[in-house]
Amino acid sequence: MSMGGKIIAGIFGLILFIMIVSSLSGSDADQPLTAEESAQQAQELAEWQKTPAGELCVKHPDWKKEECDALLDDNIWIGMGYDMLVYQYGKPDSTNTSNYGSGAEFQYCWDGYDPSCFYDNDGDGKIDSYN
Repeated sequence: MSMGGKIIAGIFGLILFIMIVSSLSGSDADQPLTAEESAQQAQELAEWQKTPAGELCVKHPDWKKEECDALLDDNIWIGMGYDMLVYQYGKPDSTNTSNYGSGAEFQYCWDGYDPSCFYDNDGDGKIDSYN
């Protein structure tokens, strides 16, 4: 077999090996839920939606379950939305916009809170930092 043929055979063998390994390591997450599992999940969701966090998420369907739980625990985090901050603190006492040539950057500050100022450095409505 020529050198080119050996390289092609090696590449083919590697691809075949990867395909076999990936098919053997399939996870249960890829499997569809049974009707019983689906019903149980629906019941758990319905029960959770009756909690304060669940009611909050019903009012804000674009928020995730974990985010609603965190908001009711008075947590703040990098990546939370500006609308979540308004839920937590109300409207900011001051809003400052800056543009240093790379687009608008926003600073939102609340008096009497610690941390008191939150920054959206890329204008996407998500908090990038705070102090």
